[in-house]
Amino acid sequence: MPRIHGGRAVLLRIATLVASCLLGAIAAEGVLRLRYARIDFLKPRLVADDVLVHRIAPYSGGHDAWGFRNRAVPDRADIIAIGDSLTYGYSATAAESWPSWLARATGAAVYNLGLGGYGPADYLYLLDTRAPGLHPSLAIVGVYFGNDLLDAVTRVYAREHWRDLRQGGPGHTGPPSPPLDPASAEGWLEAHSMLFRLVEESVVGQTINRFADRAGATRDGACSLESGPPFPTVFTPHDRLKALDLSSPEIREGLEITLTLLTRMHQSADRAGMRVIILLLPTKESVYDGLLDGASDRACLDVVRRVVANERTARERIIDRLAAEHTDYVDALPALRAAAARNTERLFLRSGDSHPNGNGYRIIAADVQRRLKP
Repeated sequence: MPRIHGGRAVLLRIATLVASCLLGAIAAEGVLRLRYARIDFLKPRLVADDVLVHRIAPYSGGHDAWGFRNRAVPDRADIIAIGDSLTYGYSATAAESWPSWLARATGAAVYNLGLGGYGPADYLYLLDTRAPGLHPSLAIVGVYFGNDLLDAVTRVYAREHWRDLRQGGPGHTGPPSPPLDPASAEGWLEAHSMLFRLVEESVVGQTINRFADRAGATRDGACSLESGPPFPTVFTPHDRLKALDLSSPEIREGLEITLTLLTRMHQSADRAGMRVIILLLPTKESVYDGLLDGASDRACLDVVRRVVANERTARERIIDRLAAEHTDYVDALPALRAAAARNTERLFLRSGDSHPNGNGYRIIAADVQRRLKP
């Protein structure tokens, strides 16, 4: 056989290398699909909804017929969990979400009605429409301080369904964008490649994301901080402050709307004959409050303190309303803060992701379990 010389030989080697890498990736993808659940690695397809703005298409990415993160839609459930991405269990497997931890700890049948991008108005809508069909005795609604006040005002002005809740404030003319643009290359990979998600969540992927998050904050004119070893994590407090700044008329209106929606949740649960517990989910900044005081970037630390102060005010207002209406609640902040102070296990990813990992969700579930009565 004649030998191939020069540029053709180089091209052949490159083509062979590319083909080998591609075949290796395909083989790895096949093994992952046999070994792991799609629901833990594949991003589902979002579709528009007249009230919820978006929802997951039935059975997409391993989700159930209603488009939620469960194996199937049951005839009955003892407990339903409603919330946003922190209830969905983002940054952890389905088995490590706080509703799943709670199910194992209590032996109860828990159905997860959480999805990223949802807010207090969506929680009430799901409590009114989805929950009664499962005949639960308890509904647990997760309210996340990191973005729920902003989501409340955004949703109310984006959908006519909530027109009566508008208070004449700034409002919005359209719904927020879905969490990820499905037309992007990253979106395609997250929806179709389990290998991509596995690499992203690995030490290598988290290291890359850590640098990307810090660089992105600087590029946007914001700042970032990092907690100390052995489990460092990145903070981008400007992102949290945008959705928690009570000096903003928009966020103040979002708080008032949230208070009204909490009242309606209690009323909805009463009509359905179920108990409701409001689960207050803190920001990462509040969890690490006091543990970042040694940071050299004092200006950025000041932003963290503003986030924590605003969150404290919002928490007090919400707890006062819940107490006045005799609505049960669980504040997950003390338990998470104590775990962060112990610093014996990782609670958040290495990157600037604001969601707890499986350990963090386990602590939240244990806190809820303590509140439940036999």
